[in-house]
Amino acid sequence: MRGLDFPPGVPVRFTWNPGITAAASPTFPKADGTFIGQLLILAKDQTGPRTITAAGPGFSPVKTDFLVVSGTVQPPDGVTRR
Repeated sequence: MRGLDFPPGVPVRFTWNPGITAAASPTFPKADGTFIGQLLILAKDQTGPRTITAAGPGFSPVKTDFLVVSGTVQPPDGVTRR
């Protein structure tokens, strides 16, 4: 996730719907209000469209669309485990 125009230093937390949201540490925007954050997609979650919400103190929640697709790249002789 990338964002801009967020309050600098304020924790930003991500959730999505529908699907499984894994608890993660917040992302903190830099002094210029930009950030790059990560979302963990769990193996048991289903593919398809999501709405991601970025929320935190000092700003209204922000939503964006996101598409979860099946992985297409894995190491040679990789094994999928759950």
